[in-house]
Amino acid sequence: MKTCQVYLKPHDALLTGYCYERDVVLPESEARPAVLIFGGGAYKHIIAKERDPIAMAYLHYGFNAFVLHYSVTEDSEGSPITKEENVMQDALEDAIAALTYIREHAKELNVDDKRIAVVGFSAGGNLALRLATLTDCKPNALVLGYPAVETVRGLTEEKRILDHVDANTPPMFLFHTEYDSMVSPVNSLKLATRLVELEIPCEMHLFPTGDHGLALAIENTGDRNRDVSKWLRMSVRFLQNILSGKKLLWGDLAEQPLSLDTRDDILYHNEKVKPILEKYLGEKVEMLVENPFFAYIPLRRFASLMQVDQATVNAIEKELENL
Repeated sequence: MKTCQVYLKPHDALLTGYCYERDVVLPESEARPAVLIFGGGAYKHIIAKERDPIAMAYLHYGFNAFVLHYSVTEDSEGSPITKEENVMQDALEDAIAALTYIREHAKELNVDDKRIAVVGFSAGGNLALRLATLTDCKPNALVLGYPAVETVRGLTEEKRILDHVDANTPPMFLFHTEYDSMVSPVNSLKLATRLVELEIPCEMHLFPTGDHGLALAIENTGDRNRDVSKWLRMSVRFLQNILSGKKLLWGDLAEQPLSLDTRDDILYHNEKVKPILEKYLGEKVEMLVENPFFAYIPLRRFASLMQVDQATVNAIEKELENL
């Protein structure tokens, strides 16, 4: 492994990298996926447990990892100090500079420039989300822990972030705790709802216990919480799927062979399948449109609930197979 440190313009923000070196006996030795980590701290400082410990954890799973000390208002540990009225813009410029640097130096850093995720916590999650929605410098995926979607300890973003979540927003993994005393889980719920509406791959976990700032939720980062600590492995699986090219939920299902086990809304909106459904199901087809419950279940389940006879089900199945 090799480490690197670079100060980025325009604010001299420190970027620290931990990278696997090329080795023919290691898998993915030529170019690895990477995570760029933004710790939280209300843009006043950057909490230590959400920096290097997170990087080491992702290194364990084969990612090259980078930690950004973006601009804040009070901390002096590698982070530029800026005025409160400038901090959100300066931090965003630091984030752009960091992601740009990793992509431009991908070969020497042993990074696949098409497999870079940003991992952000609390205010760092806010920064990651602004990077992904308010700029053209977008990561390939996001992992957000208890993110502050709209405001951070009195700092208000001029542009409402949710209004800028669109079809170009990267896939996201979100986790939060129900009783977060600093950042309401409603932040993540609203964001996840917006992503689902846009059919952007999204995975969200709302854990029933634990307060704000749990980081890895293990002993060496503070409070231990067995349930919340599962988020890391869950996020790794999510990133491995997304960064390998799988579109997961929406796109992945649409590309699979159509069958009775395909979700109803995907079948109904297929130009070749819609006439088949109308032919065999008659007025029952209206239920696929009018009742949102039926839209998200497999056609086989819908046929059972609507008491469609087996001969009709077999006929539909045969026509789907012949498409």
